[in-house]
Amino acid sequence: MKLPLLFTALLLLLCGCSMVTKEQCQRHNWYGRGYNDAAKGRPATYGKTYFQACRNQGVYLDLAPWQRGYRKQLQEQCPVSKAKSLGSSQPEYKGSCLSLPEFAKAYEQARTEAQAAAHLKEVEGKLDTLRIERSRLLGKQDSASLQRSKELEWQSFQLEQELLELHQPLAVEAEPVNKF
Repeated sequence: MKLPLLFTALLLLLCGCSMVTKEQCQRHNWYGRGYNDAAKGRPATYGKTYFQACRNQGVYLDLAPWQRGYRKQLQEQCPVSKAKSLGSSQPEYKGSCLSLPEFAKAYEQARTEAQAAAHLKEVEGKLDTLRIERSRLLGKQDSASLQRSKELEWQSFQLEQELLELHQPLAVEAEPVNKF
């Protein structure tokens, strides 16, 4: 999908065509263009493309209106609740909403929490599997069963220790015992 777009842009550049005319550079609603570009999911650096195209037309383009429109649309389409939802889903989000600091912070926090919860669930699942296998070996006295039971006990101990580290510690406020 990106290759045809790149090819088209290269073709326009080679044939001397521009994505905007000189008149558009001078009279276009750049706030609205920024707003629409953000709605289409274009990156925050996309405005530089217009800047360069207008400069090639001999017009200095003030990008501030484009940037204001872009930010306005992002603020509308990128609430913190969306960041939390995207952060807790599995695929990593790399969209334009990450250019908003509040969104990026909420996304990273939710992503970290989701990854920690997934790891916790994985460790608990492994521990459950080991417990089931250990229960099947109970009462068996042959050397292979006894050896496997010891291995499972050690693995269970290690996973239990990891679980203790993964669970959030309780915060306890204490007063000094000896006040002098």
